[in-house]
Amino acid sequence: MADRYELHTVKTNKDGKSFWTKIGVAFPWKGNSKDGYNLSFDALPTGQMNDSGEFEIRVVMMPPKEREGTMPPRDDRDPFGLPD
Repeated sequence: MADRYELHTVKTNKDGKSFWTKIGVAFPWKGNSKDGYNLSFDALPTGQMNDSGEFEIRVVMMPPKEREGTMPPRDDRDPFGLPD
């Protein structure tokens, strides 16, 4: 289980293209039960009509992705990061 997750909202435009926007983070709950999460929102999602004509608000929780411009973790035993 990841130590941190990202919260994203998904919007679909008229052309059917989806846009994902990060709106917060989630951490495993450290209470007596380990089945929950603490959610911290930087922004609140707004809803839109789905294909069935129902109003919905979608929030997706996923492990964080590597960001462009960041170095991937490497094995410190080999200073050049070369495979054995």
